[in-house]
Amino acid sequence: MKILKKIVIGFLCGISILVIHPIGANAEWKLDSTGWWYANNNSWYTGWKQINNQWYYFGQDGYMAHDTIIDNYYLNSDGIYSNPEKEIKAYSSVLNDNNWLKNNDVIFREGKSCIEKVVILDINQDGVFDMLIHSGTYSSDYKVSVFTYNNGNIQKLKDIQTFSGGYLGYSPSQKVFFVTGGHMDYYYTDGYKIENNQCINVYTSTDTVKYLRDNNGYPISSTHDYIIDNKSVSEEEYNNNWKQFGDIKK
Repeated sequence: MKILKKIVIGFLCGISILVIHPIGANAEWKLDSTGWWYANNNSWYTGWKQINNQWYYFGQDGYMAHDTIIDNYYLNSDGIYSNPEKEIKAYSSVLNDNNWLKNNDVIFREGKSCIEKVVILDINQDGVFDMLIHSGTYSSDYKVSVFTYNNGNIQKLKDIQTFSGGYLGYSPSQKVFFVTGGHMDYYYTDGYKIENNQCINVYTSTDTVKYLRDNNGYPISSTHDYIIDNKSVSEEEYNNNWKQFGDIKK
């Protein structure tokens, strides 16, 4: 979508893939519309890194992971390794249990789970963290599965089909998380809340591209049909509407 696109030593000993790189004198934190990374001269750090006595994880693209579980370790909203709550320990355990994942319809291919992203958030801010699993093999089966922790049990609340999209971000002020997707000139963003132990759709927006074509079928111009919560709106209204979600954290 237009606006939104844009530990100690013992802990580390168990991670076989870890490679420690020294933090150079020219290293510094940097931020853009996608997230934080730790610059190293003209490059960036990847993997596990200790910075100012805190442990962080950076993906292959260099961006800092946060609100997730990597290598069975929880990274909080600031990207720092933290001691997990009981529900996060439970989530970490089931993420390594293929039987549990299959029973909960997480997508598999050739015997391996196809998890693109795991998000750990207290969505409704009730003191209990929830888990979102974005999985899929091809664009047609991508989905986000929503789980919560209730009385010692992990409960599945919803499967959200996203086609070629996935998890987009979270608005703390609105207590809403967003998923996005699209296909064949049709793009959408949906917002969800968790209320009364249910995952409910509270916001929908779509952008449909329509083409004017010549006699040979080639597009010569295009228009957009913008809809928010089943109401047709202008492009300006469509873009301005996102201001209410100005604190979206990807």
